[in-house]
Parts: sequence; C-alpha cells; structure tokens
Amino acid sequence: MGSTQIFLWGRILLMLMCCAAAGPEAGAQTAQKTGPVQVKLATSQGDIILELYPDKAPATVANFLQYVKDGFYNGTVFHRVISNFMIQGGGLTADLKNKPTRAPITNE
Repeated sequence: MGSTQIFLWGRILLMLMCCAAAGPEAGAQTAQKTGPVQVKLATSQGDIILELYPDKAPATVANFLQYVKDGFYNGTVFHRVISNFMIQGGGLTADLKNKPTRAPITNE
C-alpha cells in the first residue's frame, strides 16, 4: 500500500471519525498537544497512521481521542470498503450491531 493510499484513508477516517475503527493497539495522545496528533489504527491488514489537528478542530479531535481512550473502536469492523477510494467503519461490532455513542458534538 502506497503512502498516498494511507494518507487518503487517514483523511477519510478523520472525516468519518464517528465511524472510524481501531484495533486494540490504538494509541492516542492528548488533544492539548500543539501541532498534529498521530493515532495508530491497528487493523488485521496492517497499521494506518492518522494525523489529527487539534488547533483546527479542538472539539472534534478531543471527541475522537476520548473514544479511542475509552476503547470504543476495539473489535469494530470496516463495514464499507471501496477499493482505492475509502473505508468506513467503527460504529458496528463484528456481528454488525450498532455500538452506543455519546451525544453528538457541535460542528467545527
């Protein structure tokens, strides 16, 4: 997988953060850090590094990182994959049942 694909996947996952998926090895840093924050998405097909920008979207980054810290994405699946375009996942269990979420945040 090329760096362009990884970058595209990361951007799509960030935009779809409420539906992102992470394996049990997902690491997160606090949203207080200046500059980009990196999160490793560990999947059965390899790792994906997401780059988040708390200076541009502080509430969105903090919300995503809290879900990661809570282990919300552990054991979730990619339920939609379009080759060379995007992946979507994170809100469903392996048996495709919805996971409970917190209240939505305000758009930034």
